[in-house]
Amino acid sequence: MRSSLFVRMSLVLGLLGIAAGADAASAPKIDPQFDIPKDKMEQVKKAALSGDGPAALRLEMYYGFGLGNSQMEEYWAAVGSEDGSVTCEHNLGQILWQKDTKEDRLRAVYWLKKASDNGDAQSTDMLAKIAKGDEP
Repeated sequence: MRSSLFVRMSLVLGLLGIAAGADAASAPKIDPQFDIPKDKMEQVKKAALSGDGPAALRLEMYYGFGLGNSQMEEYWAAVGSEDGSVTCEHNLGQILWQKDTKEDRLRAVYWLKKASDNGDAQSTDMLAKIAKGDEP
């Protein structure tokens, strides 16, 4: 029993060592247009959380298009929408519409209306399709 525990612990510690020792070659490749340098990441996050819409949009793009992390993409789209970024409002509306639940679609329409009211033509087009019963 003791040796079984030792073997399990050794495996876990070995895996942790491998993960901790991962080099840059195994890191995900990010399109340079969406990348945020590590030394700037905290600064960009702080700005976004302090009301800077363009910073939140940058994080949304980094996580969504750069890393393919849809949860973080949605989170930063929501932050950006709260910060007043029209692009984030539109993007959040699209993300929520695609979730296909009644509640998410109600919120999608809310954010698309905000974006449309702020001059976003794509949101206006999407709302027109939704009003007709078409899938945007």
